[in-house]
Amino acid sequence: MGANPGDIFVHRGIANLYTPQDDSLNAVMLIALINFKVKHIVVAGHSNCVGCQTALRASMLPPTPETQAIQRYLRPLTALARAMRTEDGPPSLDLLVEENVAQQVRNILASDVVAADWKRRGAEGVHIHGWVYQLENGTIRDLGISQGPPGSVPGQRPAADLWR
Repeated sequence: MGANPGDIFVHRGIANLYTPQDDSLNAVMLIALINFKVKHIVVAGHSNCVGCQTALRASMLPPTPETQAIQRYLRPLTALARAMRTEDGPPSLDLLVEENVAQQVRNILASDVVAADWKRRGAEGVHIHGWVYQLENGTIRDLGISQGPPGSVPGQRPAADLWR
C-alpha cells in the first residue's frame, strides 16, 4: 500500500464480519476516529478466505444447531452464502468474498459510530471503502463501493500512495 509504519490503524477479524454489537470493533473505530482522526476505513477481504470457505461449506448443508464458536460467529456469512444460491448452485468463493466485503461496508456505514463521526465532522468525516486483496499476485482491487458523509466528494479515496 506504500504506507509507512504507523500510517495504518488495523483491526483484524475472521471474514471481516461486523455487527453493531461488536464492542471490540466499535471501540477500535471510536479510538481511530476520535483520537487519530482517521479519514478512511477499508474493509479488505482477500482471495481464498478461510472464513468465507467455511461459511460456504456450511451453506451447502442443512441448517443445524450451531454448537461451535466458529459456526456461531459465521452465522451471518453462512446466511449470506445461502441467500446467494441460484438454481446453478452456491456462489463461487470469489463472489462470496466480494459480496461479504460489500455487506460489511453497508453494516459499518449503518453503525452508530460512523453516524456520530459524520455528525461531529460533517463532510470531513470518515469514508468507508471495500477492497479485495488478491493473495496470488499481491494486488488490491477496489470494489467501487466507497461512501462518505453527506456533502463529501463522491468516491473520495485514500491518498494516491495507498493505491500502489
